[in-house]
Amino acid sequence: MLKGENEYTYPSYSKVQAQEFIEALRKIVPFIIIDCSSYIANDILSAIAILESDFVIRLANCDLKSISYLSSQLHLLQNSNWDMDKQYKAASNIKSNYGIEHMAGALGSLSFRLPHSEELEEQYLAGDLFKDLMLKDSRSYRKEIEKIVGEVFSC
Repeated sequence: MLKGENEYTYPSYSKVQAQEFIEALRKIVPFIIIDCSSYIANDILSAIAILESDFVIRLANCDLKSISYLSSQLHLLQNSNWDMDKQYKAASNIKSNYGIEHMAGALGSLSFRLPHSEELEEQYLAGDLFKDLMLKDSRSYRKEIEKIVGEVFSC
């Protein structure tokens, strides 16, 4: 968003507009990545994107706030409309002192586990996320990203 914009700056999508938008994208690019809202009950574009997708990566930060919010939203993602077989579950920002068992309990079986990277956090804080991760402490993070890319894009 640009300075001064917020979620109310633009009109909401209708279901038909969201479907047409995704279909138009499919005609011009081989892969579409849509960063969906966590609040899918009130975001039709996110809901349609999840329904129409070939794969969904459900990424949750490894902290109590994220686990609690995800737990409150899971019932929306587990009804018969959502294909659970196409949903990959991933925990992110896993620090060595975190109990990953709690996260796995909230998400179900985890497909991916993205460890905390101090280097990535520094890039995030500096607003420079397009730099390569070069430090040794980021190696396990890079390997997990490569695993996700290989699985989702069948590389």
